[in-house]
Amino acid sequence: MAAQEAFCRRLAERARLSFTHARLDPSAHPFCGGSPTDIRITTRYDKADALRALFAVLHETGHALYERGLPAAWARQPVGSAAGMAAHESQSLMMEMQACRSDAFLGWLAPELARAFAPDPAYGAGNLPRLCRRVVRGFIRVDADELTYPAHVVFRFRLERALIGGELQPADLPKAWNAGIEGLLGIRPPDDRVGCLQDIHWFDGSFGYFPNYSLGAMAATQLMEAARAHCRNHRSPAPSRSQPHKPPRPEPFPHLAPRQW
Repeated sequence: MAAQEAFCRRLAERARLSFTHARLDPSAHPFCGGSPTDIRITTRYDKADALRALFAVLHETGHALYERGLPAAWARQPVGSAAGMAAHESQSLMMEMQACRSDAFLGWLAPELARAFAPDPAYGAGNLPRLCRRVVRGFIRVDADELTYPAHVVFRFRLERALIGGELQPADLPKAWNAGIEGLLGIRPPDDRVGCLQDIHWFDGSFGYFPNYSLGAMAATQLMEAARAHCRNHRSPAPSRSQPHKPPRPEPFPHLAPRQW
């Protein structure tokens, strides 16, 4: 676990998160909290799968960078606050699902994983993109791929409406949860830990939050496409014949590279 934590911290730093104003801790559910000058991110570690913690930290790093980037001159005023949680999720999902599942990032990541952990063919350069982009039905929302993720949001929203409308009693939630996920994805949770108890939102009163993930994912896709178009339109001119060309050092986060923005 220590090796995973060190690697996750290094990735967050490579994404431009300064731990002078942030910290990383373990928790049962990944989250980001704090203030723009004191960011707290957490993740959970899995001995059998280092990528679970890695992508969770990259997601929360997206949140953290958005908070750190808010205008300090307007702190504690509406113009200095986040533009809503859909915008917040767009930043975390652009980091996790767009930038960090790109060919450029995964090409950089594969040898870094080999150096940080024991050699594993699954993390090799040829297989890593397939592993990180695979589509598979699963119980856990935060581990879901982009195709099945909306189903997790849809049925949570349906359950919320039923709870608030009085059509569903809290005691009946586990049964309704299992039926909902089975109806949408064809799988049935073996227990409530990977079922209705997996999220923290309802426990802290965040009803109505889940659609922000789908709205954020759609915004993240559009923002990343705009960033890529900007980069294509502002490439550096080709070097002259009189000057030898030096290939640039691979950049793991090309959407954040100063030369491209």
